[in-house]
Amino acid sequence: MQKSKNSKTIKNAKHKWLKFLAAVLGLAIANGSFMQTTIAANAGPAKKDFAPYMKLVQSKIKWTPPGKTTATSVSITFTVGKTGSISDVKVKEPSGDKIVDQLALDTIKKSAPFPPLPPGENTLEITFTLPCQSGVTASGVDLNPYTDEIFKRIHSCWWVPKRLLFMQVGLSFEINKDGSLAKVSVDKSSGDKNADRLAIIGVKRAGPFKPLPEGVEAPFRLTYNAGFRNDHDKDFYIWNGERFNSGQSYTTAGGSKVGHKDNTTEKDKAFNLRKEEALIKMSELDEQIQKESKINPDSLKLVPLLVQYAGQDRLIEEHTEALAKLREALAIARKTPQGNEKELAQSLCALGAAEYNLGHAQEAEPLLKEAINLKENILKSQDKELKELLETYARLLYKQGRVKEYEEISKKAREITAT
Repeated sequence: MQKSKNSKTIKNAKHKWLKFLAAVLGLAIANGSFMQTTIAANAGPAKKDFAPYMKLVQSKIKWTPPGKTTATSVSITFTVGKTGSISDVKVKEPSGDKIVDQLALDTIKKSAPFPPLPPGENTLEITFTLPCQSGVTASGVDLNPYTDEIFKRIHSCWWVPKRLLFMQVGLSFEINKDGSLAKVSVDKSSGDKNADRLAIIGVKRAGPFKPLPEGVEAPFRLTYNAGFRNDHDKDFYIWNGERFNSGQSYTTAGGSKVGHKDNTTEKDKAFNLRKEEALIKMSELDEQIQKESKINPDSLKLVPLLVQYAGQDRLIEEHTEALAKLREALAIARKTPQGNEKELAQSLCALGAAEYNLGHAQEAEPLLKEAINLKENILKSQDKELKELLETYARLLYKQGRVKEYEEISKKAREITAT
């Protein structure tokens, strides 16, 4: 955060922004996991699974709890006909606030018609218990601490270059019981493909989250707005509902100073472009990795994917994450008893080079030596990759003052160039 005479104001603005966002989220997700529902089917004794249908109904009910009320919840019951039309809409359990009760009735009526009932159903009696306090479920579970933590994590992981900061993206995502992400999708596009993709990437990189609190059903659906809305005709801009005057600035998780003037240096612009491209490439690789992992978590096809992913990590200076991916690739390559020489050499080369570049000579040397032995004696390769591998190992030896060994390895590297 930039230190200036406005720093206190901006710090308060950040705090207000989180609170504002929590309030918005509480409203936005009231039509999902915050509701409690019960149904009574009039279709005979056979028990059916109405969960998929109820999810469709919930998605159409846009319930916004009233701003000021002491009520905690209100229950509305209604009957859905075969075509999705509704009748007999009434208050089953009043909130104690007539204005809230009427608002709940109006909300249900405006949400209709719903999708047609499942085959074989003529009518369905449904009761929705709607929460009246922001961020609190109908059963009384306060989700504000949980959602605040989610927002903070997403905000710390969401990154876009300066040119995309004022592209707003409306997202929705679902969280499983264990905190893993079920899915992320764009509800409202910014109009820029990369801005949309980077917003999704930000949410994915923030997960997995903590397990859902007790009493909250999965999947738990949330919405999130990524990006600034800039009013170019005035001397202020709005960030998720908070006003920042001209001259004020806000530092994003990616380190970009946000204001009306783009003061990004050419060097930073080049890095930002590289990071933008790398994040998108990593997202594509992640999808391939997940798909292959579902088929076989120890598949050798994962090795080159993980190595490529680590390469993108290194481009944007996420070295810890890169090492983790490369170690995962090496572990998979070692599990296969035979026919794994190519993948084993690839993972050894990549991890050895990464360790060396970070100054981890002790960790790098055995990896480089094993890779060289594998390529020379088993794969019988005399290629550019072996040449670069030998040169890396030679530099490691030179830095340690092992001159004789350095000269031997350097000679090998030069001989490959001559062939």
